[in-house]
Amino acid sequence: MKSKNPLSPQKVASEKTAVVSNIVGKLWHVLRELLETVLLRDVFFEKFAMVIDS
Repeated sequence: MKSKNPLSPQKVASEKTAVVSNIVGKLWHVLRELLETVLLRDVFFEKFAMVIDS
């Protein structure tokens, strides 16, 4: 049987793209949260150190 659906490769490609963008989105979300946590912690420690120094 050689009846090929011409939409099949495009559908697979779009599904792969959706999966990849989903993974990238999750990774970016985690990375951003991590960065925010680190930045907030750094700011907190800077203020804390200033309080201790004074």
